[in-house]
Amino acid sequence: MADTCSHFYIDSHGPDQNSLRRAFQWFRDSTAGDPNTTATLLVVPQMENLSNMERNLTAVIREANTKKLVKGESINLGGASVSVMTTKKAVASWAGPVLVIYPPRRSFSIW
Repeated sequence: MADTCSHFYIDSHGPDQNSLRRAFQWFRDSTAGDPNTTATLLVVPQMENLSNMERNLTAVIREANTKKLVKGESINLGGASVSVMTTKKAVASWAGPVLVIYPPRRSFSIW
């Protein structure tokens, strides 16, 4: 059985609130109307990346959600659970949408 992978790429360098807004909209759209997709994964190189972009994240997903993600807690976004993970602890496979912020040059097998 062939794996299907949905991905979305924004070529953005440095903090960019509009790119974050588009990325999280893709996240929401990826889970909308699909009762089987209830979990999504947000991947960052280090948890500090989320802290450094806290102001821009807050403008996109609200302060309460941002604070939870910075602490490593899951949030609910558009009916789907969003878990945060670092690239160092990335899982071997993931069935739902994956949003990678500041992806490293090397690839991962989860997408």
